[in-house]
Amino acid sequence: MLSLPYWATDERDTKATLEALSLTPVKIGGYDSFGCGLDLYVTQFIATNAAGKMVHGNVCYTPGVSKSKIEFDNSPLR
Repeated sequence: MLSLPYWATDERDTKATLEALSLTPVKIGGYDSFGCGLDLYVTQFIATNAAGKMVHGNVCYTPGVSKSKIEFDNSPLR
């Protein structure tokens, strides 16, 4: 059985998920321990939407259990 650390990120899936929703990745970050509940992969991102506005949040999923989803963070970018 493959054992993954609880802080796993997936840059390739994050980029593909963002691009499928017409978001242009600017920065793919690390793990967010406070995002996405119990999903195994939680990868932070900053992207540009179709209107040119910067957005940020997490792309989350657990292989075999859930498909990728996005949680947007409404706090100001730092």
